[in-house]
Amino acid sequence: MTDEHETDQPEGDDQPEGDDRSPMAGDASPDAMRWSQAAWRILAVVLYFVLATALLPDQVMALGFVVDAPRLVQELILTAVWGLALAAGLYGLRVAQRRRLI
Repeated sequence: MTDEHETDQPEGDDQPEGDDRSPMAGDASPDAMRWSQAAWRILAVVLYFVLATALLPDQVMALGFVVDAPRLVQELILTAVWGLALAAGLYGLRVAQRRRLI
């Protein structure tokens, strides 16, 4: 006599019989990207954040009207530039994620 709940497969094994692949092996979706594509996209994201949050504020600091402004005004301008660049980058990442670009 066997119990109704007994099966030949171990618990949690939801693969069909005869399928000895791991759940992740070969399950590349049509939207999957190659490593080289991913590497280029990562490079683009890193370059954007380096340029926008480090070099752009530095270039703004070199502008004549910013150099001549009081220290508090300089810091407010640079903080605004840095914050807008960061927010634009994060928003861009979210849009790219929704469009399945990254």
